[in-house]
Amino acid sequence: MPEAALYKIAKQATVAKNERGRKPSREEQAVLHLIMALCWLILGGVLLAWRWSDQPAPSATIWGTGIPLGWFGVAMALYNLLRWWLDHRAKKSLGQKLP
Repeated sequence: MPEAALYKIAKQATVAKNERGRKPSREEQAVLHLIMALCWLILGGVLLAWRWSDQPAPSATIWGTGIPLGWFGVAMALYNLLRWWLDHRAKKSLGQKLP
């Protein structure tokens, strides 16, 4: 494969744009944050429910600390909710002037 073709592929891979050739809008990013929060919350909830329902079985912990891995999922869900809320508040305070 010629070097020019490899360069073109690498350049396309590094551009943060969606299929329409533009950066995602704030609304699209906010929806992504909500979807990610929901995914992390479901994952964390399932891991915590599994841990609490089946005590004798070994379960995943965070680096051997004894803290169930499900709490990491809950923390990530809260982080994504915070990102959504900050974007939502910024958009509201600037009166929809942001692209």
